[in-house]
Amino acid sequence: MGGDTVLGWPSQPSSGYFNGLIDEVAVYTHELGATEVAAHFAAGTGTGGTNLAPVAAITTRTDGLQVEVDGSGSTDADGTVTGWAWTFGDGGTATGATASHTYAQAGTYTVTLVVTDDEGATGTTTTP
Repeated sequence: MGGDTVLGWPSQPSSGYFNGLIDEVAVYTHELGATEVAAHFAAGTGTGGTNLAPVAAITTRTDGLQVEVDGSGSTDADGTVTGWAWTFGDGGTATGATASHTYAQAGTYTVTLVVTDDEGATGTTTTP
């Protein structure tokens, strides 16, 4: 476990860093990051299990009446963002992590991004 020698495998391993029962073992080819550990914890039986909503994030670039939007900075602490739905405040819509839209006339419009995660939870943000 983490490079430590574990004694008593497989029923009740113990070390200076761990003492408990392991009911499932998985071997990975890489070190797990915090997001992966949180997802495994949430998937475990008896603990966790609550799907956290993703956090939507928008960056924009404008050129005249055209706006380019990017939602690829959106995150999901316990999974993956799998869907992006845009509304542009004038009836226009788009899907995908990035999109572009051209307005018919100058003005102030609210762009809304709704992101969906791999378990169906949603997160929303807007930008004027």
